[in-house]
Amino acid sequence: MVSSFTRRATLAWRLTRVDEFLAFVLVTTFFGFNVAGAFQFSIPLVATLLGNLLAVAFAFMINDVEDADDDARDAKKVHRNPISAGHVAPRTAYIACFLVAMGSAAFYAVAGWRPFVLGVLCLLLGLLYSWRAVRLKAIPGADLASHVLLLAALQFLCAYFTFDVSGWRWLLPCGFVIAVSLYGQLFNQLRDLECDRQAGFVNTVGLAGERFAHILVYGMIVLALALLVACVALGIVPVRVMVVAFVLAPFVLIRQLRQSDSRRFQGDTTGPFQEPALIIGVVTLLAWWFGGMVGAPLM
Repeated sequence: MVSSFTRRATLAWRLTRVDEFLAFVLVTTFFGFNVAGAFQFSIPLVATLLGNLLAVAFAFMINDVEDADDDARDAKKVHRNPISAGHVAPRTAYIACFLVAMGSAAFYAVAGWRPFVLGVLCLLLGLLYSWRAVRLKAIPGADLASHVLLLAALQFLCAYFTFDVSGWRWLLPCGFVIAVSLYGQLFNQLRDLECDRQAGFVNTVGLAGERFAHILVYGMIVLALALLVACVALGIVPVRVMVVAFVLAPFVLIRQLRQSDSRRFQGDTTGPFQEPALIIGVVTLLAWWFGGMVGAPLM
């Protein structure tokens, strides 16, 4: 009995695909904390972080549940999706999704009414993004808007508004995470273009075409860098924080370049650098937060 429950729980946990989003959620969440000046370990801080993690986990889980039939026809995805592979029953998966969503909402409620409202919106978008009755990810334009809200803007805003509700200090940093998220989603849509066509739906990249989508990908990189420079110039992001990132970057990039040849995507040179960029972001933001907590110069 216990062994059976443990096996089901383990298989249901595979639906979360936490390894695919953990780093990005840490980046968006701690960026929000740091911009808000929340450099103290507290219950609201932990609750918001857990709420964000579970909200994104829910989005990934419900996506696998709703896409199980499509993934079953894709040789690359059939074994990754435990439902398509026949390891998890759809009913069990739906129950797991519900429990994770309720857990996320509960943590947001502990954090405060503002993160709760934003967090519930995030959960709703997570459902509508993949639910076949709506399927925002298959509607050109809506796919990108819902993605950046779900996996970037709302994560950042939940963290920021847990601690600060005054002024417009959040605007440029939020724009930065949106630009980064848009880049990532456009890249993913380009990567999955053929599979999406076979599945029978047209997203933004499918409508705009590959050439224009590639221009947008690089445009988002330029916009993200411009917004980051503006944040530094305005003192929202301390210069010393960027020094940490620049010192760390060569070590991470050299390591990645040694492994990048097999990961290149149709000649796109940005793909192999997504992982090191996330590593640099996580380490830099955690260093900024810990420095602020102990009163070090990174504050």
